[in-house]
Amino acid sequence: MPTFTLYNRRGETIRQFDTDSPEMAGSITIGRSSQCTICLKGEVDRHVGRIHLSLQREGRQWTVTNCSSTELYRNEQPVTSSKIEEGDIVRFGHTFLAFGERSGPSPYEVAFIDDEGKQERNALWPGRNTIGSSSENTICIKELGLSRSHARILVNPHDMLVEDVASTNGTLLDDKRVKSLTKFSQGATIRMGKADCQVLLRGTPLERKKRPTEAAGEGSSTTKWVIGVVLVILGMLVARWLHWF
Repeated sequence: MPTFTLYNRRGETIRQFDTDSPEMAGSITIGRSSQCTICLKGEVDRHVGRIHLSLQREGRQWTVTNCSSTELYRNEQPVTSSKIEEGDIVRFGHTFLAFGERSGPSPYEVAFIDDEGKQERNALWPGRNTIGSSSENTICIKELGLSRSHARILVNPHDMLVEDVASTNGTLLDDKRVKSLTKFSQGATIRMGKADCQVLLRGTPLERKKRPTEAAGEGSSTTKWVIGVVLVILGMLVARWLHWF
């Protein structure tokens, strides 16, 4: 039988367990409570319930059931109880349960620098990834200007696409407004509100790219400095000319 692997929002492995092991027979509960079969206390955020979900096996078929008051997602579709297959990803809070060795995060991540200068990284997952200020999203960014549901990124085997989901302030892809589902490549910058997010291969260093307004501001400052120097030199020449006459 396939294994289950638990990941955090950055795509880092939290726990892995074999579905054939005797202690995993029958029903498995996962949450922050010490009463759970898999206790994640201290390893996950508050969006994970004390007893968040259960896994039941009948023969070779597994079923996941929501045991908490917050949403449970199977391949980014909300479910109350659902059969799961190898390759599926179940999300609860910002913790991800991948079923099978071929299931897990994509090679890409969304990285940005917040208002405090702290670097934040979130893994992108195969299929649909929702982004917004609500904790219900695949990627939650608490930045000023983001709508609760702001944008979606689709990660396919051979390409990636982004679309705006009727957000208040819109979405920009490399400084161009996203009006429909738009293809992009790694290294692209997606701007949502004040968040300039770069889509990178996981682990790639993040470089802060200047916005056009910042570049324009720097150019304007340089121009003003040159003009000031020229005016000072002209003033000195005029003063010397008047002294001669």
